[in-house]
Amino acid sequence: MPSSARRGSGTGWTDAAKTSGAAGGIPTRSWRRVFRGWPRPSLPWTGSWRRSPSTPGRPWRAEPGRAARPAPLLRRPPGSGAEMEGFRARRAGMRLFPLVLATCTLALPAVAGESRTLSGFTRIELAAPVDVEVRPGAFQVTLEVDSDVARHLVTQVEDDALRISMDGRNLNVHGKPRIKVRMPAFHGIRIQGSGDADIAGFKGQEKVELRISGSGDIRYAGTAPGLAVAIEGSGDVVLAEGEVGSLQGSIQGSGNLKAREFKAKNVSFSIEGSGDADLRVAGGALKLAVNGSGDIRWTGEASTVSAATHGSGSIAKR
Repeated sequence: MPSSARRGSGTGWTDAAKTSGAAGGIPTRSWRRVFRGWPRPSLPWTGSWRRSPSTPGRPWRAEPGRAARPAPLLRRPPGSGAEMEGFRARRAGMRLFPLVLATCTLALPAVAGESRTLSGFTRIELAAPVDVEVRPGAFQVTLEVDSDVARHLVTQVEDDALRISMDGRNLNVHGKPRIKVRMPAFHGIRIQGSGDADIAGFKGQEKVELRISGSGDIRYAGTAPGLAVAIEGSGDVVLAEGEVGSLQGSIQGSGNLKAREFKAKNVSFSIEGSGDADLRVAGGALKLAVNGSGDIRWTGEASTVSAATHGSGSIAKR
């Protein structure tokens, strides 16, 4: 190996060497192998020669080399024509990558408007993470979900109740599937889990029951002789608009009842937990109780008022 660097021309490996000062009387020549051209390899390597002082005439002997750190990625394009064509091809592929992602995003399962023939029910029992829209009309159940989810939704009628559930599989569903239900009369709904229900347009002759066990929500608008509300968990019930002869209900947990715009002649309501209730009474008897940290606010006119609190909760008229 000559003492000066040997430089090759064109593209390829070339060796560069230099002699450093003597360490402990032993001169050391270090060298590294360098690649000239494009593209650069990711792992250049280095080594060294040492000359023994006892044998000055002995040629340099090589010692084992070591792998160096990966060479940095150069941002400049290659110089030769063939290499430039490869660089342009790679750059064009990177530009097409967002289009490929967009195509994959659009390739979603088709939304199914599947109708199921079910009839003879006046109540709904919801035990699936879906949105249910309930309106008056002839019996009809329509699933607006993608085809992969539709085949795992179970709908059946038992004891005058439409039962909606999953077949036991834990599906990874983006968004919340929607089910439209049409029924001539509505007597009540019970939600177990995280499903939501929107009920409107009914003018019934029977008492209506709204029950939640879990984190589901119910929105109700309509008229009926009586309305019963029961919340167990963190779900909310919103009585949007309408009128009933009597409103009875309770909250056990952190759920809420919002009924400021909903008129009820007689109201009897209780809270055990941290839930809140906002009520309107329309001239009848008002009986309220709080056991815990919940609050009840009421508005309207009542013929008689009975209020009892145990804990840090409160009852007050707006």
